[in-house]
Amino acid sequence: MEKQLRSSVEIDDERRWNDIEASPGSIADTGHEWDEDPEGWVRAQRRADSRRSG
Repeated sequence: MEKQLRSSVEIDDERRWNDIEASPGSIADTGHEWDEDPEGWVRAQRRADSRRSG
């Protein structure tokens, strides 16, 4: 059982790393709603959900 679990965890780790390594460049450089004012966009996102504090 332990050997199977360890093997499953190793496979999951490998999949995660594959996803991480494939992600650079996957988001376009332009065309985002935050492009003009990233700081303002972040500020608005922080206040967009009343359940969040801070």
